[in-house]
Amino acid sequence: MGGEPVAVSAMLPEALGKSEERALILGWAYYLYAFSSYPLHTWLPSVYRRHDN
Repeated sequence: MGGEPVAVSAMLPEALGKSEERALILGWAYYLYAFSSYPLHTWLPSVYRRHDN
């Protein structure tokens, strides 16, 4: 286990077929698009309220 760490993105084309890779990417894109307008707008202000500069 003493080898160099390998980036996951470098392993994807070899570990997955083209259709599985496309489905994985589209799944993440759909997830990010579906939740992009709701959680970030409510989560970020609550985090930054505690940091008074």
